[in-house]
Amino acid sequence: MQQTQKESVAIIAFVYGTLKVDGHFAWRLEPFRVSSIKGTIKASLHRGVYPMIIDGNDDVHGEIHVYESEENEALKTLDQIEGYREGSEHNLYERRLVKAIGEDGKEYEAYAYYIAIANEIERCKNGKNKKIENGVWTAI
Repeated sequence: MQQTQKESVAIIAFVYGTLKVDGHFAWRLEPFRVSSIKGTIKASLHRGVYPMIIDGNDDVHGEIHVYESEENEALKTLDQIEGYREGSEHNLYERRLVKAIGEDGKEYEAYAYYIAIANEIERCKNGKNKKIENGVWTAI
């Protein structure tokens, strides 16, 4: 009997909050992470109920993670944590491909999760969700 080998899939994600190496939810992706370096993207970082980014031109500092898993389990786990389901109109976050610049000076195409709830986006724009001016998320 021949066993079929499962295909390993690598993805790159930019994380800026609770998924950073020492973040609250990092343990959920630990089995898949093969590397991590510091990096930045252009967005606007805010503190609401959760860390969140919206469109903007500020430097948001975080980490660029490479995850490897069979059957895309790493991406499925990321989506689950971030409340994202492809094609749904009721997502907590929206998954996007962004340009991230690593501390090594290289440019990476990475997934990043932007807040998708309209009233949270509005709260960011009107200042009710405090903008983090230095672009660095730290837990309260």
